[in-house]
Amino acid sequence: MNRKKILSILLISSITVSTFLSGCGKDNLSAEDLTSGYANNETIEKIANGAITASEYAEDGIDYVTDENNINNAKQNAADLKNKSINWWDYWIAKIEICWNDFLATLIAPTSDFKGQTYDYNDLSEYDTLGEFKNPWLEAQGIDTSNQGTLTKQLKEFINKASEDTKNTAQAIKDNHDAKHSNNTSESSDETSAASSEQDTISQIILSLVPEYSGEPYVVINNNIPFFTADDYTYEPFEYYSPKDSLGRCGMAYANICKDIMPTEPRESIGQIKPSGFNQAKYDILKNEDNLQGYMWARCHLIGFQLAGENANDKNLITGSFYFNTIGMEPFENAVASYVRYYDRHVTYRVTPIYDGNNLVASGVLIEARSVEDDTISYCVFIYNVAPGIKINYADGSTSLL
Repeated sequence: MNRKKILSILLISSITVSTFLSGCGKDNLSAEDLTSGYANNETIEKIANGAITASEYAEDGIDYVTDENNINNAKQNAADLKNKSINWWDYWIAKIEICWNDFLATLIAPTSDFKGQTYDYNDLSEYDTLGEFKNPWLEAQGIDTSNQGTLTKQLKEFINKASEDTKNTAQAIKDNHDAKHSNNTSESSDETSAASSEQDTISQIILSLVPEYSGEPYVVINNNIPFFTADDYTYEPFEYYSPKDSLGRCGMAYANICKDIMPTEPRESIGQIKPSGFNQAKYDILKNEDNLQGYMWARCHLIGFQLAGENANDKNLITGSFYFNTIGMEPFENAVASYVRYYDRHVTYRVTPIYDGNNLVASGVLIEARSVEDDTISYCVFIYNVAPGIKINYADGSTSLL
């Protein structure tokens, strides 16, 4: 290689590296680029290069951004951060560490590091009758509640029936829309009522099986084995969201998580959506680095944005506590997202909100996930929609201190 070629390569490499490093640590992101509505250090860093407004900072419906004092404080924090010199070596070491920890989550979290209680309902001989967990509503429907194992096997049947109904109804709505019918949400009343009935039954079975919240954000169901059938495992990307019921509540969300449906653009605002029971309040005991103002409720994706790229889809957003969203759901979502991004594989994923009767706020959600190509991801958990120290009226979303 002659001297001119060598110099050219060195020059181009130098320009490339300089351009790359000059963009690192700076943030020229617009309001739409902000993927977190929480005023934590990461968000502050994202806005470090410019002044912000209430509208630019409004993500996840965090109402406190309309408070001028909070806006000014965020601006000052951003300015302070911007003025700090950045050690590029430390910056990239930190980035590598974050990526590594994110990857480790795919190997540990879904399989062996859960602290929740495990209930294996497959071996019926291990369990006595439900006793205090007997559910008159289920018995009135002719459902056998005599044994936890039997009840869980019936749960599998109802979940898979609801999953099939969700798929068929969502496909019918899409077909109607594609055919330019007059009403693009015109599912038949039979489909809607069937899905609603199954949702009620699933909720009552889950509420009969899981113990009262006792400090852990979730409990493992069915020995961490999801209720999928062989037909659920496919390489074809799909997303299905149940129609909302007569009370305006979201139902089951079901998808094949893969790179084909993961977001390629930053998340948009979802603050315009008001899920059922979204009765906002603030408490000092809820303040932390992810929730500086101590807000009670967040708009929680059933299938997280990082998994399917859904923005303001009102069939995919429920009222959930910040604790439920960040401590309960996010670790499970992160494990799936990291696995799919790293291996470029598929995960069958299903989330079912669990309501007690006509309550507008879900008691929690059942999350099932299973990787299609291998068994790296496999879990079945119920996550409690709670906030430590707060009493929740699930009927209407009102809250008070305990």
